[in-house]
Amino acid sequence: GNGSTSQAPGGLPAVSPAGDRAQWVGISDLGTGCANGNTTTSQIENWSLGSAAVPLSGNLTPSDRYGNSATTKVDAPYGWFVDNNSNEWVANYGTGTGTAGGASVIETSVDKNGSTAPTKTITSASFGGPVSVYVSQANGVNNWIYVLDNVNDAIYVFPATASGTVAPTYTITSTSPALNGSAGIVLDSHGNIWGGNQVNQSIVELERSEKGW
Repeated sequence: GNGSTSQAPGGLPAVSPAGDRAQWVGISDLGTGCANGNTTTSQIENWSLGSAAVPLSGNLTPSDRYGNSATTKVDAPYGWFVDNNSNEWVANYGTGTGTAGGASVIETSVDKNGSTAPTKTITSASFGGPVSVYVSQANGVNNWIYVLDNVNDAIYVFPATASGTVAPTYTITSTSPALNGSAGIVLDSHGNIWGGNQVNQSIVELERSEKGW
């Protein structure tokens, strides 16, 4: 199914110690037929990249899989992200029709498998359809969680300590340049936000100094 893929931070060093998420790549899978309603088959899958001499290649079985359930809270996952502390984050578009049922952001520990509960779940009345999540850091410590919402064309910003049902600290919208059916988000080293738009097939940059956050 449709979704997103990302490599854990840290690159690919010559040695691949067990459990080092810098050696892994993951993908969010919306499920059979790529339809948002197929949440019962949606999942997060991760593969070990192997060593520099034996890179990831071919038709391989995932090293671990985190599937849809009321416990995992995985529900039509669009966005997958790994922070520098090796924690996995998932942006769930959510439809309310799957066993998890809901738009949310979840954080899980490394090498998550099966149907165990996430470390934290963030829900908000502001969410229409989260499709991407990015966790910024300062001095190696998570400080802000950025959630891109495809339905509302907005970016919701939460503190790193956010958990449960909470309101965003900041809401970022933009008409020039426009967020228009946005699907992906990343921050550069200056704190500027880059987003990819599906509707008008463009990439926009929201400069931190100009947008006032």
